[in-house]
Amino acid sequence: MLASLVVIGTLLYVASAHAGDPPAVDAPAVDAPVVDAPAAPAELHLVYTGGLGGVGAGDYPLSIVRELWTADASLDGHLAELAITHGAAAQGPWTLLAADRSVRSVVAALDGSGVACGEPELRPGIRTRTELLVMSQPGDSSLLDALAERGLSRETVGLRSCTSGDGIALILVGPSVGLPRSWALADWELRMALMGRWAEEEPSRRFIVAAAPIQEASRLTTEARRLLADQPDAIYVDAGNFLDGVSSARNDRLSLHRPLSWQMLLGLSPAALVPGETELAMGAKSFIKELAQHPLPYLATNWDAPAELELPDHRVVTVDSAQGPLRVAFVGVIDPSVAIWIPELDDEAVSITDPVSAVQATVDELVAGADPPDAVVILTTASGAVQAELRRRVRGVDLLLGDPTFATFRVRQHEAALRPLSAGEQGAPLTLSLDGLATADLSFDSSGSLVAVRSTPRLVGPELPVDPDLSAAITKTRAQVYPPLDQPLVPAADPDAPSHAWTADGWTELVCQALRRATHADTVLLREIPAPTRVPGPISELTAVEYLAMLDRVELYRVPGDKLQTVLDRAYGAVPVSCGAQPGADSPLVWGRAIESTRSYRVVTTDRTRVATSLGDILQGVSASGPLDPQGMTVLRGAQGRPWTIRAAVLDSLKRVRAGQADPDQAIRDFLESAPSVKPAEWLLRVRALSLAASRFQGADQPAFELVPETLATSPSSFTLTSSADLALEYDDPGVAWDLRYRSSYASQSTSGSDSQETSDDWKASTSVGLPTLSTTALLTWSPYSELLYDSEFTPTLDDSGVQNRLQSDLSLALGLSAAAVGHLSGLRVGGFANRDLAQLRTKPTEWGGKAELDTSVALGFLSWTTDSEGSVYANTSADDASDLRFKILADTKLSAPLARWLSIGLSAQGFLLEGRVPATQVVDGSWTLGATLDAAGIFEL
Repeated sequence: MLASLVVIGTLLYVASAHAGDPPAVDAPAVDAPVVDAPAAPAELHLVYTGGLGGVGAGDYPLSIVRELWTADASLDGHLAELAITHGAAAQGPWTLLAADRSVRSVVAALDGSGVACGEPELRPGIRTRTELLVMSQPGDSSLLDALAERGLSRETVGLRSCTSGDGIALILVGPSVGLPRSWALADWELRMALMGRWAEEEPSRRFIVAAAPIQEASRLTTEARRLLADQPDAIYVDAGNFLDGVSSARNDRLSLHRPLSWQMLLGLSPAALVPGETELAMGAKSFIKELAQHPLPYLATNWDAPAELELPDHRVVTVDSAQGPLRVAFVGVIDPSVAIWIPELDDEAVSITDPVSAVQATVDELVAGADPPDAVVILTTASGAVQAELRRRVRGVDLLLGDPTFATFRVRQHEAALRPLSAGEQGAPLTLSLDGLATADLSFDSSGSLVAVRSTPRLVGPELPVDPDLSAAITKTRAQVYPPLDQPLVPAADPDAPSHAWTADGWTELVCQALRRATHADTVLLREIPAPTRVPGPISELTAVEYLAMLDRVELYRVPGDKLQTVLDRAYGAVPVSCGAQPGADSPLVWGRAIESTRSYRVVTTDRTRVATSLGDILQGVSASGPLDPQGMTVLRGAQGRPWTIRAAVLDSLKRVRAGQADPDQAIRDFLESAPSVKPAEWLLRVRALSLAASRFQGADQPAFELVPETLATSPSSFTLTSSADLALEYDDPGVAWDLRYRSSYASQSTSGSDSQETSDDWKASTSVGLPTLSTTALLTWSPYSELLYDSEFTPTLDDSGVQNRLQSDLSLALGLSAAAVGHLSGLRVGGFANRDLAQLRTKPTEWGGKAELDTSVALGFLSWTTDSEGSVYANTSADDASDLRFKILADTKLSAPLARWLSIGLSAQGFLLEGRVPATQVVDGSWTLGATLDAAGIFEL
């Protein structure tokens, strides 16, 4: 019974398990159908570059320097010396250094006459990817131990002492076996090296660091050609900045390597190129002229230019593949900031338009065409912000070759599988790394959609082969340029830490102050100065010219003193670099002195600063003080008449600081330390007023016309003479302030039939000296002064009977305190004096009294209001008479408008108040004069 149940249950389970199966039928045997394998995707191979910067832009990582700084901070020993030397050359694993560390000696030694070397001495060393550190003495060192513990490789190196045919002492670093294959200069590369000294025990131990660059032009070109040869259907494109730009060796010129970089491009047979800042360094006309001699496929999508300067907005490249032709469109984006840094573009009517609008319009046209491309690629070296906008807003683009992040040390390969989308759905373009050399393999499906991208950055290190011809050409140029520039210029930033590098802030301050010194500027306003590479120790002229390879042309603006404060206030926060009179300061000083409204000040900037910041708007309309002034802006020029660049001005200034000094490095340090607060000696000719007017009126002198109501017919003949002068020769330095001053005022009128009538007759000559070093502060900054004053007149006065009075002849000596100018206060003096009447020397005793002088200046828009006043109070003497005064106060005030820096027109008023000293004259009274003036006035540096 149980067995029957088991059988029945089994049958039911099997039946239920196959209840859905179709009924079994017999069928004839047939062959299975053959299904074609999926078609292999079509591929396009790109070799691409961007942001190379030309032949001269090879980068030295100098990773060993960071390791040395770390060791310096963590070990008992310390870096007593670490400095760059350019007196080195390399060939394969060998590095040749001149014992005197100079490029000149290395170049002279490799003249082909041969070099004799001794036996190698084995020395311990440490190797990084691009550097080899070798100790000059045998034996271990805590420094090497520390570097090895940080993962760097130990190596035994051969060190040889060598001598050239001309007796030049050399050091050869390299393998302990064998010698270089050639001693001809063309077979060597001029390089940078480091010389250092590690102090741990006596004596300290010296070491050499042989350094090699990455992305070196000859190796990069050779590697690019190899990659193209490995994939015969590959195409080469560049996203910009391939050519060498500004010359570091020559002022205001393109690089000497530029012709060679054109040749390198031609040898790569590019399919699409985009100009960048280096290509356009001298403007569009210069670039298009070069392009006519080197016909290459340059394009620029956001480029609007006259017909003769026009570039295509795209290029479509067709490549044959296993699945048929592939069409790839390239568009090129130039960073709009290029128009700022290259003002020549605006002068040439070239506009760098909005990248998003330009690219979208071009892509839409391509997609809507009869034969749309299979892929669209943007080539650009634009900033991250521009690229972010392109990714966010542009549709219809597949790839963006433009990521400037230097990731080639970490990323070996990057693969991305893409989801096919219609043109309307197109997502943001995939961004690929751009810095240096890379390849990209693009895969397309059968419908022509891009479905995969494999990007491989290619690190061009010293182990790769060179192109012998290119390398020889590069070495030849450097051998001509380097030796004259290989000389000391700037010492180590910190004398107590000679291995440390200049910071960006320290270098910027040095450049600004050197430019200020070169141009005698009162204030310098600049855009951001490119920060130097963090190289240790002193900076030679050869290194400095690399940092100063800027085309900024130096411009001088003469700004009236009453407008300088406004310029500085508006520049605060808008212009990143300044020295001299500081933007944002409540009472800025110019060379240690307060701003004077009546002076003209030198504001120095550059053309690129003016365009790149709001400084152009700030200086608009303030550089010329009047309609008769010459042009307010001047482009400063060098000895040969060419515009002065920052490079030329700074180098000239620093060389002059060093010239003739027993310790040139200390002279540079002293200059930089004192420059922000220095108050140099200054000679001025101050013209407060200078005028002369003479007029002769010849009347009709006819009694018959005496009833005619016309002044010109009835007035008697007359002669009028007026003059005024206030001139001073001034000298000022930190210890002494001295002046020699002359003041005069004369006015007379004579009419026919009557005596001449004088309304003004006075002249004064004075000299004074102040001692600012003895200053003290009590509300204002006061310093002692003394003045010797002679007061006289041109003609004597007449008494009531017509007899001439004695000619005024007073000599006084004053002692007191003088306040430094601040705000609207131009001058203030208070003190006591002793006075002798030289005309009555025997009858009049010495007079004693007190005096005060007050000068103010206020800017009222384009007007200037100045007031000069002085007053004296006299004590009693034993021989007082009616000619003696108790006090006198003279005040001149003027509201003037400038016509030029030296000429103004205005309204003036003069008041004179006095009181006699004896009872008969103890009456307070005065006089006043109103007038309109045309004054020659100004302050002129001598």
